[in-house]
Amino acid sequence: MDLDQSTVQLLLETNRKYHLTSPGLLSSRDCEGYASHLQELRIADVAFANRLEDILSELKQKEPDRMKRLEELPDVVAVDVGSSYMPYARPLRKVLSAMNPHTRIYAVDYNPDVIANFDRDNDSGVRFVGGYAEELQKLLAGEEETRVDVLFLFNPVPTHVFPELNARDNPILNNAILIGTADGFDSQATRHYARGLTRNNFRTIITKPNPLGKLFRMYNYSPWFAAVPEAA
Repeated sequence: MDLDQSTVQLLLETNRKYHLTSPGLLSSRDCEGYASHLQELRIADVAFANRLEDILSELKQKEPDRMKRLEELPDVVAVDVGSSYMPYARPLRKVLSAMNPHTRIYAVDYNPDVIANFDRDNDSGVRFVGGYAEELQKLLAGEEETRVDVLFLFNPVPTHVFPELNARDNPILNNAILIGTADGFDSQATRHYARGLTRNNFRTIITKPNPLGKLFRMYNYSPWFAAVPEAA
């Protein structure tokens, strides 16, 4: 894998802000030597942080009132539904904490293996809640949470059911911003995601290809979406 200089510079700038990996690794021209070890070297983390930051920046332009609210809230509640083991937890937390340092992050998944093995003691600061996305209000009530400010939904592929979140009738999502990705290497997945948003009464604000997706496929899917609940 060969990274052009503009991509290296982009990742270096992101890494300077979030300190996700060694700058020397990103500056190296010998990318082939570490391409098979992206997970360990956290380069994929930097790419993920770059894309999430980009989406949040565009949201500030398109939904300034909502984003100002997030920045000014005394605390922010973020939830990743269908999280699996949430390998991107560390860059996600760092980007959200830069927006609002008082951010609580929950991972929600129904998979028994994930429930049994999710590591609560990792450095991500994420709390795992076992259950179905459709039970989100009940699950979060058990954590004494009454709202979701940022909802993440990454890569619900066509072989899985897009979660029935029904934003219009789900009071916990009244002011939520949804951010997520489809697997754009499969055009069916992108259509599936867009239809799922519409069916669940979300209005799509951003659909944006991920220019780093092909370089860092690991949890760096494409395109990215951002959406908000439709008004009743």
